[in-house]
Amino acid sequence: VAMNMKPNNNNNNKQEAQRGIKGYNDDAFGLVFLSATLVVKDFTFAGIFALCSAIPAIIFSSQQQQQTIDKKVEVIVPGIVAFASLAVASVVKQFVSFYSEDMNVDAWKLELLVSTVSLGWGIVQAVQQQQREEA
Repeated sequence: VAMNMKPNNNNNNKQEAQRGIKGYNDDAFGLVFLSATLVVKDFTFAGIFALCSAIPAIIFSSQQQQQTIDKKVEVIVPGIVAFASLAVASVVKQFVSFYSEDMNVDAWKLELLVSTVSLGWGIVQAVQQQQREEA
């Protein structure tokens, strides 16, 4: 969670809202990653999720991209990454399994739930961002 120490000024807020945040911010990364590793012990999904999360983190952190990525888009990317990781992990598990993982239906349900939470939180943030821009 990033904190802003600047005075509350509507012009500054509008400019910051349009610029987007600096760097990649996945508020639900811990929820998704820790539930996969500690709760359901799905190391395939956890590894793929960490790798897939690194890709937008690198892209969003580059100096050239900071000016071109809209904050409303940026806040929903983590949820999309979580769902993409879930899909990729499902395919990978057909061929490779680590630590004698099985295709546990309950594990898949929990991963789907936390991925949905991640995407939902991103949508809430995008709506809030839109409201701030309109104010």
